[in-house]
Amino acid sequence: MKISGYIRTVLILICFIAGFLVVCLFPDLCDLYTDHIYVKICNRVSKITGNIRINLGECIMYLLSLSLVLLLIFLILLIFLRKKKGYKKFTIGYVKTISILLLLMIVVYMFTWAVPFSGKVLGGKVYSARVTYTNDEVETVLKYLVKNINQAADEIDIKYVMKGNKYTVEFKSDEEMNVLVIEALRSMEEDYPRLSGYYPVIKIAYCSDVLDIMNIGGYNYPYTMEPTCNKYVDPLYQPLLNCHEYVHHKGYYKENEANFISEIALSKSKDPYLRLIAYLDMYYYVSSSYYEKNHKMPDDLPKFTERVKIIQKASYEIRDKKYNEDSHFFSSNENISNIIKKTGDKGWEIQGDILKENSYDGVTLLLFQFFDTCQLF
Repeated sequence: MKISGYIRTVLILICFIAGFLVVCLFPDLCDLYTDHIYVKICNRVSKITGNIRINLGECIMYLLSLSLVLLLIFLILLIFLRKKKGYKKFTIGYVKTISILLLLMIVVYMFTWAVPFSGKVLGGKVYSARVTYTNDEVETVLKYLVKNINQAADEIDIKYVMKGNKYTVEFKSDEEMNVLVIEALRSMEEDYPRLSGYYPVIKIAYCSDVLDIMNIGGYNYPYTMEPTCNKYVDPLYQPLLNCHEYVHHKGYYKENEANFISEIALSKSKDPYLRLIAYLDMYYYVSSSYYEKNHKMPDDLPKFTERVKIIQKASYEIRDKKYNEDSHFFSSNENISNIIKKTGDKGWEIQGDILKENSYDGVTLLLFQFFDTCQLF
């Protein structure tokens, strides 16, 4: 029996996918691949795509979505035009083309996302064997974090403007901030060697309005190696978001490991803005874990200084100004906005179910494993 070229191609691609799925069952093998092969692919591909001004991955996503919509239309039309041989031949050819493209994308996703994702947390680099923490330990860490938050805020210049009776904070430009972010990540190379190598420019998402409704700060396109961020991010949070996306880009695709590495890297920075957001983010996760367990916060916990609140307020105002300067088609339509939000909420729920202990909530345990090395307890 003669097998057509299309069937042979489909079978070969399915075999590749099956092979990668088998590899995903062995975390040590996944880490070996990520440490020695993925990083090389990442550096070389992102040097090309990073220098292309358009968001290549995002454009491919739109084209793929359009092609699937057209596929549905063509199949519906086939019901009425099935007797026309030319149209039937065209539709069959279109279906075959789309199916090959989808299988190719899955193959690419397997070795640029699924295999790195299936490795051990932090590539197996753990600081202690801790699996839990007590309320007293949490309170100790929260006091330590508040102290560092207030100290970082003290180093940031705040000016009082008499006209308008308000305070202003001079945040760094995106370029200056990103240089410091990359510096901070490179300081972690000894513990996490994947962080070495090339760092592309983080691109601004064309669909930032939709991402804002979905509460998504950024994402990566594994098939083009492009880290991308939401346009509507406040300048204080921006370095943490960029750092988080860079860590994903380097092969740490679980959310707890990406947040953890970002927080530790930025907390070691010489720049007070980076340290401030790093400790604020740590505080958010640790305090949330405490509150979830106790339904209240510790009674004797020190407070953030007024400087911290001023810096946060100034940052939010810049974000709001940036947002209000643009028109927002999706968010201005309540029905469309609700559909997008529900889709986003479902996506977050599915992600949490898939990641489980490696979701965002898992950041707290990684922090406590790290704090075991800091002689806090």
